[in-house]
Amino acid sequence: MRIFLTGGTGFLGAHFLQQALLRGHEVTALRRLGSSPRIPIAGSVEWIDSELHQVPIELLRGCDAFVHLAAQGVSPQKTDWTTAFEVNVAHSIALVERALRAGISRILCCGSCMEYGSEAEKFEQIPASAPLNPSGPYASSKAAFTLALTALAIETKAIISLLRPFHFYGEGQHQANLWPSLRSAALSGQDFAMTAGEQMRDFSSVEDVAQAFLDELQRSDHESGRIHIANVGSGIAISLADFSKSWWSNWNASGKLLLGVLPYREHEVMRFIPKLS
Repeated sequence: MRIFLTGGTGFLGAHFLQQALLRGHEVTALRRLGSSPRIPIAGSVEWIDSELHQVPIELLRGCDAFVHLAAQGVSPQKTDWTTAFEVNVAHSIALVERALRAGISRILCCGSCMEYGSEAEKFEQIPASAPLNPSGPYASSKAAFTLALTALAIETKAIISLLRPFHFYGEGQHQANLWPSLRSAALSGQDFAMTAGEQMRDFSSVEDVAQAFLDELQRSDHESGRIHIANVGSGIAISLADFSKSWWSNWNASGKLLLGVLPYREHEVMRFIPKLS
């Protein structure tokens, strides 16, 4: 399969790219000028240096699948409302339209569990059909993109999928996220201050999430003219405290986990567990 990929230098994108190459797929990957993958990539990649809204349709022609993983404002990076909606909605939906006009028959996009927002606490397991109640520019723009993509699938009768990964971790993740910062403290012998860790989450390795996206491309049972939306997770609910303790022990950390030292964030969602299909 020949895949056109956006976000190939990002955390999930780099792992998706590596696994796609290992499976024997050909990949044309979009990157911002000067960016490089979060992990070393073994294999041949056709890199395109361009912004989303500047990709010419000629570069999309001949591809079998379009995989859109690029996004503005992924945590812990910040964004403003105007930029988030410009990139995550306007530029993104325009590029999907261009891919369809180029004759690409398979469209796969990355959503976000943050689209559910505070609705998450109303469910033991959040179904993909749950109402969206996001907060902040990133999550709100991702929810708006989902709505636009849903309408586009109906209008064009295209086969479009959107996967919503829940919390995932691994090599190449931004250092300010939990797992990398926890590992850094553990391996350097430092103590690690955190909240009481009562938040319930579903954690997956980034390799498993990338695998889920590749598996989705192989499915042939989706109806045209209707978007397919699914959650991606491990199926295991675990508290932040237990997740941290497990890795702390795995790394034989000599420092201490300082549970309860930090306060919870304002409007912290305490339960964020997906229902998997």
